[in-house]
Amino acid sequence: TTNGNDPTASDPKYSSPIHIASTTMLKAKAYKNGWTPSSVASGLYEITDVCISYNFLQTGWYIVSLPVTTTDNRVSTLFPSAIDGSAFYYNSAHGEYNAVTELETKKSYWIAIPNPTTMEVCGVPLNSYTETYSRGWHMIGSVFGGADFSDPNDIPDGSVMTPAFGWSVSSQAYYK
Repeated sequence: TTNGNDPTASDPKYSSPIHIASTTMLKAKAYKNGWTPSSVASGLYEITDVCISYNFLQTGWYIVSLPVTTTDNRVSTLFPSAIDGSAFYYNSAHGEYNAVTELETKKSYWIAIPNPTTMEVCGVPLNSYTETYSRGWHMIGSVFGGADFSDPNDIPDGSVMTPAFGWSVSSQAYYK
């Protein structure tokens, strides 16, 4: 259980990974017909903030995403040097870029930085996520620690074109 109560035989059985997004007391107990139930095993899972440094080495456009869940997602708070306190995401449904003043996890954005600087963003790590995307171009956000696109877990297999693209600030061009 994740609600602090001791597990009972009528509680749902463990059948898939348990998502823990905040500090949680996890309790478990084993049951088998004809056997005496086990004692309760418990563990406190503490979720602590991590900080990500964004090093903007020169003036230019940068692709950023939030691999952490923050308490304040305003561009002006997260990236105070961003021009006009705004970011741009690609709206694949309309085939255009839209300006936003708040960022979301699971998406990536363009921001314009006027001068070299370093900024730090802190929050609870986003370790994984699952999304469904329509056909077309998408700017997806990263997870904490990065993601390996050499063999994505896509359904149907082969629906994600690899390699994924990145952005070179120095040449102001995409790269594979």
